[in-house]
Amino acid sequence: MSSARSHLSGFFSLPKHWLSRIVPLVVLLAMVLIVVPGVRCHDYGYGFSPPPLLETQPAVLLGASAVSLPPLSPEDSQLPKSVVEYEHGWPLPYARRAIGYGGDNWREHDDSNAPLLLYPGGLFASWSIPDAWPVRGDEVELSVAALLLDLAVATAIVLGAKQLTEVCVRRWRRFRLADLLVVTALVGLTLGWRQWNIQLYQREDQVLLEVKAGGYFPGPRGHDSMTWLTRLIGTPETPLWRNHINRLSLNNSRLDLNSWPLLSDLPFLRTLRLHALPTQSNLDGLRSLEHLRDVTLLPPQPYAPAAHEEIDLRELSRLPCLEHLIIASPHVLIEDLEALLSSPRLKTVRVSILTNTEEVAAFRRRFRPRFELLLGLPKAEQLWQHDYSQPQWIIAARVARWQGRGAIDAFGSGELDFLDLADVVLTDERIDRLSAAHDFVDAVRLGTVTAGPKKLERFIQGFRWLDDLDLGEYQVTNRTLATLHNLPKLDFLSMRQGDLGPANIRSLATLPSLTGVEIYHSTLESAEVAEIEQAWESQRDIYLEVFRGGHQSNRVSGLYTSGSDEFGSDPFGGGDDPFVGQDDSNPFE
Repeated sequence: MSSARSHLSGFFSLPKHWLSRIVPLVVLLAMVLIVVPGVRCHDYGYGFSPPPLLETQPAVLLGASAVSLPPLSPEDSQLPKSVVEYEHGWPLPYARRAIGYGGDNWREHDDSNAPLLLYPGGLFASWSIPDAWPVRGDEVELSVAALLLDLAVATAIVLGAKQLTEVCVRRWRRFRLADLLVVTALVGLTLGWRQWNIQLYQREDQVLLEVKAGGYFPGPRGHDSMTWLTRLIGTPETPLWRNHINRLSLNNSRLDLNSWPLLSDLPFLRTLRLHALPTQSNLDGLRSLEHLRDVTLLPPQPYAPAAHEEIDLRELSRLPCLEHLIIASPHVLIEDLEALLSSPRLKTVRVSILTNTEEVAAFRRRFRPRFELLLGLPKAEQLWQHDYSQPQWIIAARVARWQGRGAIDAFGSGELDFLDLADVVLTDERIDRLSAAHDFVDAVRLGTVTAGPKKLERFIQGFRWLDDLDLGEYQVTNRTLATLHNLPKLDFLSMRQGDLGPANIRSLATLPSLTGVEIYHSTLESAEVAEIEQAWESQRDIYLEVFRGGHQSNRVSGLYTSGSDEFGSDPFGGGDDPFVGQDDSNPFE
């Protein structure tokens, strides 16, 4: 404490050399220009949402009262016509201010807010704008801890500059050859560093030309180590050094397979905003950019439908520096996010994908991810946000992916009453993914089933409105038939016979709404079929169709076809083929 007081008292006492006063004052002025005024980090106009700052309530207000603005619209004169957001503080930002201009009761842009210091070519120093100083803010966030740290760093730099100046003055009075070598080395390093930056800047320009990029992402583009110099000089385009690209916005329609390796030549690229489908080639390309911290995947421009293929996000989880991820795509399902659980530094994931709040909540409970999973995009990106939460759309896309089909119009009518799983291998996990279909599906066709019997039975019982059921190749048992009694609306049943005997099949008549049964891979004899039909006729009218072979969608070849060598032309005692004139269409198509 005594040492600090001696430094402070020495600062205001008469120094031994005039440089001991001038240098600290210059450094103090520089620190004020670095720490106090803000630099623009966002700028919004008509058709855009306000800055992210306005999404939350302010911690501290400066000037006007707080506002919470909906997306800006030129038709609403009560809203500001534009919003500018400033960020204050170095090395840590301690405040962010949002200021609205235009509209009713909003200040207009005028000449009094023009930059006071202009460089050649119209460039200006950011601290020369009156609104860059913290005297007005329609909404402000303040971090007291960051402010105290910034003040401590600024004070240490000023006191250190004073002490270093006094040491240098004492040494320079006895200037030696070693001092000359030190000064020469510092000048050489500075010039070499400047030349390296210029060459890197030229290489970055060449990269952008080669990939035909769509432009920069709005916001500051200097790399982190030069933030203080940008704040002090006021513009990144000064002749002292060249600014490097750390934010980029690309449209994948302008990229080819050779473009991704070129982007790895941008060593300071930290934020990438990509309009592209999350295809495997694009994810592999992102994996090559190991320094990325923020990645935003938005729909391509113009939008192009793609197959509902399996999306493997493991390539993103291998990015060692990735901290924030935003995904807006109708081709990503909640299960695709499981690949991100191993990401080492991921903090937040914002999604607008084929999912809903129930699935997101279940994902959090099951996996307890280290990152924060948020449903919905930031206001700045809500132009690309759509409602993909309808369970019909989610189920349709999920089944299409399992079947390996191409792009489907799953988002047309929003209706899905027939669940076709004929080409799907139905596992326990997939059954769990289909539970939402219980509320709107009334017809189901199964394919290959590897799930446990109890799991499948509970799945079937969950369809409250089911009237058509095709059990596919599933081996039906007595327990399965017992499950069907919990389906009061079941009207049509199609199944393979399996180990069921005539008595088991006769028991189907107890199903209250059943009117038709189709049995394939049957071993029933003609007499047994006749016996079953007679038993059913005594209770109510249920028609029965039996096939010796597999499931025939057009029902052309069956057990009782005309001219059959095994059963003759009419197994039921008549002279005509009982199937002639019947409807051969598939009720599941």
